[in-house]
Amino acid sequence: MTRTMAAAIDFGTSKIVTLVGEGGGGKPCDILGVGNATYAGFVRGYWNEPDALTDAIRRSTLEAEAQSHRKVEEVYVGLPGEVVRVVLNEVALEMKSPNRRITADDVSQIMAAAEECQIPSGGEIIHRSPAWFCVDQQQTMEPIGLRGGMLSCMVSFVVADVGFMGEISDRLQELGITVKGFLSSSLGEALMLVMPEERDSMAIMLDVGYLTSEIMAIKGDALVYHEVLSLGGGHITAELAYELELTMSMAEQIKRKYAFGAAFSGETIDVTDDDGRALRFTRQQVQGIIEPRVNELCEMVREIVAESDLKVPPKANVYLTGGGLAMMRGSREYMSAILNLPVKSPAARSPKLNTPSLSSSLGLMDLCFETLENEAEVSQSAISRALGAVKAMFTRS
Repeated sequence: MTRTMAAAIDFGTSKIVTLVGEGGGGKPCDILGVGNATYAGFVRGYWNEPDALTDAIRRSTLEAEAQSHRKVEEVYVGLPGEVVRVVLNEVALEMKSPNRRITADDVSQIMAAAEECQIPSGGEIIHRSPAWFCVDQQQTMEPIGLRGGMLSCMVSFVVADVGFMGEISDRLQELGITVKGFLSSSLGEALMLVMPEERDSMAIMLDVGYLTSEIMAIKGDALVYHEVLSLGGGHITAELAYELELTMSMAEQIKRKYAFGAAFSGETIDVTDDDGRALRFTRQQVQGIIEPRVNELCEMVREIVAESDLKVPPKANVYLTGGGLAMMRGSREYMSAILNLPVKSPAARSPKLNTPSLSSSLGLMDLCFETLENEAEVSQSAISRALGAVKAMFTRS
């Protein structure tokens, strides 16, 4: 398969990331350029500084163009968790005979039937993915060829806010950039970082960003739970700044130097103020500010897992990613002890960009190329059907 160029823009809570990549041929995509522009982000779907948004997009795309030596004219847009919802629908299809083999047409029929579900007002489906199929009592992700009298399926729909998509399209159009499609960065991240064999049972992903955190459950090829929590790494930084009477930049220094647990820590934490002067704080001072916030986040996750209908396996892995917490030493071990679940840091597939703060952007790129390959397969299938029809006409004549 020919290698294909693609570009994607990921809107995080504190930065806009533009990636230019090349992929196809059954190989992982190569990242040719990365543009990273900080901005004020958004809260509850509203931009904090709307007048500065277009300029931030421009800065991000220009940096990606400079690195990749490619002009960004078309992009896939990664939608943030705050403007998407996950809707689940379970449907069943009775076979005409009790022991018939399941066909591709049966799968297409049941997936189409699942679309008859209630979509939130102002929303549009951008992804439809099976969480599982079940042939009689046998759960599987590959039902075609199995025998049974009943085929059932749980389908996940990712629904995006139409108004948000319209505004992003307008902003990009001002910059001469066309939107090829909208994708869920959360879904892309989960599919990239959690291996298929683990998704067969279920895994939890916690992406702690700057202003918000996303908790997701992934099963099969689908998000089966998604919620945005109003607590992120920026709140920890802000509390440090307030309690220790520091600037945000100095508080961020302290947060990054702090380590959870005695095995990782020292007795003091030193930072430098804006005038170059050294300041020293005891670990106990900093611990009393950071750890209660992390405890609060863990308690939110515990409540969600306990109160949801997810049926999370007893020792399901929790994958910690995002730039707000995952890069702090000892954070996984600390959270694992509170949650009583194994907390892991997933390894990204791009060694040069192997940082939790870029996980959603890299997952978005994977999803871009998967989308392009699916479109190519559909196009090739249509061409084959057309050629077959022409051949049949000449054969008959």
